Amino acid sequence: MGKAQCSIRNNRYSLVRGKEHWSLYDFKADPGQNSDIADQHADVVATLSAAYDQWWQEVRPRLENEEAYKTAPQVNPFKAQYAKQFGGEPDPNPPQKKKKNNRKKLQ
Repeated sequence: MGKAQCSIRNNRYSLVRGKEHWSLYDFKADPGQNSDIADQHADVVATLSAAYDQWWQEVRPRLENEEAYKTAPQVNPFKAQYAKQFGGEPDPNPPQKKKKNNRKKLQ
């Protein structure tokens, strides 16, 4: 099982897990997170990824409802109540609010 996409950071670095690998960004030198510096700072990657792994080991046993989808009702209860009360399904395409035009006309 592959690791999920996630991130961890400290005051200077942001470590981001993509689909394939970790990417490291330096907030001070690269606030836009454009340059991956993981190869140049393997020690920072190791430290932050170890902190993430420790956090995940602590959190995982506390997760609840991870398999709730298996026992969830097949029909959305709110839609079922709506159908019962009003005799049909709600409109899947409700009317959209008009956007207010704040531009002033030049004369």
